[in-house]
Amino acid sequence: MFCQIVGKYYLADAGYGIRNGFITPYRGVRYHLKEFSAQGPENAKELFNLRHSSLQITIERVFGILKKQFCVLDAEPFWNFQTQVDIVLACCIIHNHIMGVDPSDLLNQGLYEEPESDLIISTLTEREEREEAREWSAKKDEIAQTMWTDYMARNIR
Repeated sequence: MFCQIVGKYYLADAGYGIRNGFITPYRGVRYHLKEFSAQGPENAKELFNLRHSSLQITIERVFGILKKQFCVLDAEPFWNFQTQVDIVLACCIIHNHIMGVDPSDLLNQGLYEEPESDLIISTLTEREEREEAREWSAKKDEIAQTMWTDYMARNIR
């Protein structure tokens, strides 16, 4: 069983495979930032992986900062899932306030809305899972191609 919030995607590593709603890198394509130091991306899949890697590093760095600042995030949780989500959001808001960021930033939008209102719980047959994987793979290819087209338009001299 898999839960997904409509219109939201999860950044995930390649171990998740192709699943609807999970943005994973392309396998067998350059990925790590250091692999691009000598030469930039040469195609849509490489650009997608470069941006995926950059975003994943940024997210991991942010969680590292938050875990140092708020020990509650580094402890084994004993709260239900929604409370854990609320704690992470609260720590982000407190951190931003401490750093002088506008406390009414995007992080606060929707904070008090009912979280389960747009929750989808799906149980799919193997055939439906394969079809969903094909659809998501095509969606990821579309995202990568859009990134590449924009990248090429900005970098043509």
